[in-house]
Amino acid sequence: HYLTLLFSGENKYREILAVTFTNKATEEMKTRILEVLKGFAMGDESKKIDDYRKLVLVAHPDLNTETLKLKADKIYRKILHDYSRFSVSTIDGFVQKVIRGFAFELGLDSGYSLEMNTEKVKKELTTKLEKLLDEKDNLLQWVVELALDRISNNKSWNYNGELLKLVGEVFKDQFKDFELAIGSFGTENTDEVFKRYIDFSKNYIKKFEENIKEVATDCQQVFELSTEDLEALNKTKTGQLHQFKKLIDGDYKSIGSLEKLVDNPDLWFKKGKSNGLYDELNPFIKQLITTYNNGIADYILAKAFIKNGYFLRLMQEIAILLAEYRDENETLLISDAQKLLNGIAEDAGENPSFIWE
Repeated sequence: HYLTLLFSGENKYREILAVTFTNKATEEMKTRILEVLKGFAMGDESKKIDDYRKLVLVAHPDLNTETLKLKADKIYRKILHDYSRFSVSTIDGFVQKVIRGFAFELGLDSGYSLEMNTEKVKKELTTKLEKLLDEKDNLLQWVVELALDRISNNKSWNYNGELLKLVGEVFKDQFKDFELAIGSFGTENTDEVFKRYIDFSKNYIKKFEENIKEVATDCQQVFELSTEDLEALNKTKTGQLHQFKKLIDGDYKSIGSLEKLVDNPDLWFKKGKSNGLYDELNPFIKQLITTYNNGIADYILAKAFIKNGYFLRLMQEIAILLAEYRDENETLLISDAQKLLNGIAEDAGENPSFIWE
């Protein structure tokens, strides 16, 4: 409780930081604290003041009503004459104060400002992006490709809405990591880099699917041409042996069930039954599973890149625009603040308390 801390010493108000969310709440908190102190000093017996008085006296058994009154008067007067040290702040204000205190270490210009109006930044960046699209045909083509991708996947497309949505990504926590990663691409031949990645991803996807299709086709042929008695099979455990066609068509949901059958003949047959189907088919299923496991991680990555490649290319351009916006306006976004604070705390190791002193 702020008041109980306050009475630990006459100058404790200089050492206590109270943090709230809005400027209005900040002023209300300061006003309430001063009203209670004034009430203590004047011996106000109202219930509102007396409730606080009881809390403070419980926390400080060395005080009584009279000594509390005298001490409250001293603290009240000290705060009024040293008001700038009476620290009740918004979270944003506190964050800015900390960052400004470490501006040199963070490589920031001492005259920077913290931009709180995210909507303003979004609109300005969107305007810059629209202008850039008019100037760069190759960049506009990425927007066209993104639109075609959305439409081909039965997703709605709204030009202005999509641009605002793209720009809105800069205010998300994960954007900072993306900005650092995408910065490693540089700005030269960016379109070529992205197209090369997209082409590589498309080729990998095609090759993986062809390999799975080839081995799954072999499995299907062995299974269909087998002369062994299929009635001996444990249908509950081997139902996926009838699903090779789905694998051939690109549906890989049955892979997990097939993998359980590999090198495990006990699962194939009914109790007391067996035949040569296991020896015929198991090697092919094993090859299928190996092919799948060796390539599935990169396949998923390639699919994700194809899905988001156009989006990422535009985000890369937005990252450049954002850097220019920061430099032109000597501004940090409020979304930058947490990342900077984390950086300060990491540098402090296990004892970051000096930051808050």
